[in-house]
Amino acid sequence: KEDGSISGHSMGNLILAGLTATEGDFAEAVYRLSQLMATKGRVIPFSIENISLCAKYEDGSIVSGEAEIPKADKRIDKVFFNPPYAKPYVRVLESLSSADVIIIGPGSLYTSLLPALLLSPIVDIIINSPAKKIFISNIMTQRGETDGYSVMDHIKAIKKHTGSDFFDNIIVTKSNLPTNTTETYRSLNSTRVDIDVDIDRDRMIVADLAEIEDGVIRHSETALARVLHDLIPKFKKGKTNRDK
Repeated sequence: KEDGSISGHSMGNLILAGLTATEGDFAEAVYRLSQLMATKGRVIPFSIENISLCAKYEDGSIVSGEAEIPKADKRIDKVFFNPPYAKPYVRVLESLSSADVIIIGPGSLYTSLLPALLLSPIVDIIINSPAKKIFISNIMTQRGETDGYSVMDHIKAIKKHTGSDFFDNIIVTKSNLPTNTTETYRSLNSTRVDIDVDIDRDRMIVADLAEIEDGVIRHSETALARVLHDLIPKFKKGKTNRDK
């Protein structure tokens, strides 16, 4: 069905909503879904409060609802919650406080990554943590969210919302992609995320990370794991955290 209240929501969100109704608790629903999907590690919601994600566009207009945000096809100025204040889930704060490495990305900038960074207690812990922070840049732009964005445009958006560029390393993809695949993406208003010429080369890691499956460009799990595997031990040897 294309209309109605569930239109535009991913299957994962719908399953999660159903489990929340069944379990009567959002955190328990996330735990049950992670069991059903046999995920490795722990999946923890950053908040269990009832909040709506909103976006303000550069023309001043505002829209509410994660699924609605990309539909406007406008440049996003900022995202925020309604109501504006929400408590982070305590288990998130505990996990971040004990983390050796914090990895953000890849994912939808305004509707997946930034929402978790809108809560001050979470941001404060990340910024002040001695953990090393890594950003994994998307390979392609996302229509309605990051049209025309470069790698540093993503970083600047995060800094605008958090007040800090706190990343020690930025992982970017430089892969040769088939012209027919990129042209298909271009027809959907999605292009390569440009690697800025003035990006800080000391913290940028460039690798061949892309793979194509059924015409969809993704990060290769194997290639990305290899980069992280080589990078993380360097942090544990006492690499100095970059200035905030």
